[in-house]
Amino acid sequence: MIHDVTQPFRYTLADSTLDYMFRFVEATDYPGYDYVFEQRGKVMVPTAIDLTHSGLTFMDEVAVPPGRYKSVWTLAGVEDTEFADMDEDSKVYHGGAYDSEGKDAELRASVTADTVFAYGADLLVTEANMDTAASEGGMGGGGAAPSEKKDGGMWIFGGVFAGIAAFVAALRSGWA
Repeated sequence: MIHDVTQPFRYTLADSTLDYMFRFVEATDYPGYDYVFEQRGKVMVPTAIDLTHSGLTFMDEVAVPPGRYKSVWTLAGVEDTEFADMDEDSKVYHGGAYDSEGKDAELRASVTADTVFAYGADLLVTEANMDTAASEGGMGGGGAAPSEKKDGGMWIFGGVFAGIAAFVAALRSGWA
């Protein structure tokens, strides 16, 4: 039997089987930008395996220029909470952590396994960013069809993170 072996693990939003959605909303209050790319997801460190987790930290890569982040937030203990029902006063905002592209932003220094965390990020994008992403990265990845929201935005649910990862990668190549 082997004891006291340590191994770093990475649990990602891309690997999560929990809720994920994104949409584009017109950026009427942000001159020079056409849309706000809103993404929401949930992630949890699993406990159904024979591992003891310690020193867990919630991190995010600063994937685009810092000025493009309108807001980034996290919220703990949201397993049965819809994104629209999450308490604004309980969200922890992390704008200051996104100050250097290509670096990791620490969102939470103390994370416990079996707790569901929500993550939300709003990025400012241009029409050209969207066109570049559509032509280079595609919007594939499967998932359900988009659903129309009353404000005119589109939420796209479930199973699309592979497509959105390609989309964000293509956005990165077209940042001005």
